[in-house]
Amino acid sequence: MWVKVGQTMNTILITGVGRGIGFQLVKEFLERDYRVIGTVRDEAAQARVTQLAAELGKTIETHIVELSEQASVDRLKDALDDCTVDILINNAGVRGGSEDTYSELDLDDWLTVLQINTLSPMRVTQALMANLSKSNQPKIVTISSAMGSLARERSDSIAYRSSKAALNKAMQCLAVELKPQKIGVYLMHPGWVRTDMGGPNGDISVEQSASGLAATLINFDMADSGQFWNYDGERLAW
Repeated sequence: MWVKVGQTMNTILITGVGRGIGFQLVKEFLERDYRVIGTVRDEAAQARVTQLAAELGKTIETHIVELSEQASVDRLKDALDDCTVDILINNAGVRGGSEDTYSELDLDDWLTVLQINTLSPMRVTQALMANLSKSNQPKIVTISSAMGSLARERSDSIAYRSSKAALNKAMQCLAVELKPQKIGVYLMHPGWVRTDMGGPNGDISVEQSASGLAATLINFDMADSGQFWNYDGERLAW
């Protein structure tokens, strides 16, 4: 059951929960007694997340979704037709060509990275806007990266950096558009995390990142909307 006696549980939907930060965010929010809905790409990931919830004595609703395909996202929308979503976390993403430079850049790979990292979060947000609008304090949180900050002059990883820079701007625009409806939109950098994507040399563990992300985003209000935040609550430069 999702509802406690005398209390309605807040509902959070997290994309890409099969591993890494998304997987750990499931643990964080189940332990905080949220109703958690997650998207995964396959049945193996679905089984891992279901097992995690069972180990915590909780339950989780999961949907197999290919976020880069409109028809797949539309099926998620239909499945959640009457569901209120209080917090949407657009977490799913890919690194793509990890060390691509100008001379090494694969344009087809770049397009794939843009599809997943930039377009898919907006596709999911569009699909679930009616669900978010049912909430008393809706929040759209998108996991970005400081690698997309124009304030940081770096080379390499062109596909990934540009996908996150474009994502930041798209969500900033969305924040302005949704402000009259009191729907908050927040960009977050999870830190350099020791995951499959971040590699073994990251500054922080996945547990530290997810714990900081959860604690920070829960306390966001409309004054924080349209800004770029570190996992620990520090405001970042675009």
